[in-house]
Amino acid sequence: MKKSTYIFISLLLSVNCWNISFLYNILKDDGFLVLTLLWVFSSFYFFNGKKKALSLYTFRYRKYQYGIFIGIFISTFSAFFYWQQSIITTLIAQRAIYEFVLLSALLYVEPTDKDIIKPLKWISIGTIITWAISVFAPQYIYTTETSFLEMEKGEFSRLGLYINGSHLVVVYLYFLIQEYIESFSLKKFSYALLLVLFFVLYGNRSLIIGIFLILMYSITKIKSSHKTLIIAFISLILIAGIFYSASYWITTIERSQSDLTDSDYNRWKALDYYLFEYSPNLFCYIFGNGMPSGGNSTFGNLMWDNMENGIYSSDLGMIGMWSSYGIIPLLIIYSIVITVLYKSHFPLMLKFICFHILLVPTIFDFQGHPGIALFCLIIYLYAYYNEYNKNNHVGYHNSELQK
Repeated sequence: MKKSTYIFISLLLSVNCWNISFLYNILKDDGFLVLTLLWVFSSFYFFNGKKKALSLYTFRYRKYQYGIFIGIFISTFSAFFYWQQSIITTLIAQRAIYEFVLLSALLYVEPTDKDIIKPLKWISIGTIITWAISVFAPQYIYTTETSFLEMEKGEFSRLGLYINGSHLVVVYLYFLIQEYIESFSLKKFSYALLLVLFFVLYGNRSLIIGIFLILMYSITKIKSSHKTLIIAFISLILIAGIFYSASYWITTIERSQSDLTDSDYNRWKALDYYLFEYSPNLFCYIFGNGMPSGGNSTFGNLMWDNMENGIYSSDLGMIGMWSSYGIIPLLIIYSIVITVLYKSHFPLMLKFICFHILLVPTIFDFQGHPGIALFCLIIYLYAYYNEYNKNNHVGYHNSELQK
C-alpha cells in the first residue's frame, strides 16, 4: 500500500466520509470511530518491515501522545471524585479522544510531506463538493443544523452546512500560499484564491480572520522580478472582489461587532461560565473536569442544561478542551505550536496553521474527529521536519509535488 493511500483513507475516516447521509445513517459516529481505530492498527500490518528513513516511531515523539493521554486520564478522576460520574461512564463518554492513537500510526508509517499533501488535496476537493451539495441538496448530508442558508439584512452571511474537513482545507490552502510565496505564478495564486473564495462563501468568521491575515502577509513576500506589478495586479483583483461583495463584508463586520458587544452572545456566556463558574475547585480548574455523559449522570445532565441555555464548551475551542481535559494536553500542543513559529527550519505551511491556532483558538479543538486528525498531522509534521533538519535533509520539493 502506498503511504499516500493510507493517509487519504485515514483522513477520509476522520471526516466521517463528510457525513454523507446514506453512509452516516449506517455507521454513525461510533461506527466511524471503530473503523478509524481498526485502520490505525492496520498500519502495523501494512507497513511492518518497511524501511524507515527517519525512525520517528520513538519515545522522543510518542511522548506527546502519552502526555495527552495522561492529561485525559487525570481528568477522568476529576469526573469521578468531584462530579460523582463513574470512571466507566467517563471512559465511554470520552471515547472519541482515543483517536489520538492516529499519531502512533503516522509515526510508524512515516509518510513524507508529499505523502500528506496529496491526500489533503483530495480531501479538500471532496470537502468543497460536499459543501456544494449541502447548499443545493442538504438532505443528502447528515446534520443537526436546521438551516443551510442564513439570511441577515437581506444579504447572505453563510451558505451551506458545516462540513467535516474544513480545517483540513485550511491546511491545504496554506500549502498553496506557501507555494506561490516560494515560486510565484498566476496559476498557483489562482488556485489559492479559489479556496479563499470557498471560505468566504462558507462564512466561518474565525477561519476567515486567519486566512485573510496570512493572505495579506503572503502578498508582501512574493518573490519575482516583477513583484511591484504583480502586487498591483493582485491588489486590483482583491479590491474588485471586496467591492462586489461589499454587502457581505459589511454584514459580517456588523454581525461581529454586535456579537462582541452583546453580553448574551453565546461565546461570551460560555467563556464566563467555563472560566469562572464551572470547575468546583482548583484541581478541576487545572486538570480538567472530565467529559460529561449526557443522560447517564448528574454531570451529564448539567451539560444538557447548559446547552439549553446556549452554553457550549465547543464554542470555546481550545478553552473548552481545557475545561474538559485540563491544561496538560494544551501545554503539549502549544509547546509544539510555539516551537514551530520560533524555529526557522519549519515550512511556512506549518507555521501558518500554527499561527492560526494561536490567533483564534476558539475554532480549533480536539473534541473528536476531524479535529484530532488535524492535531495529529501538526504533531507529526513537527517531528518530521525536526528529523529532516537534524539529518541535514531537505523537505519537499515543489517540482516533485507537481509530478
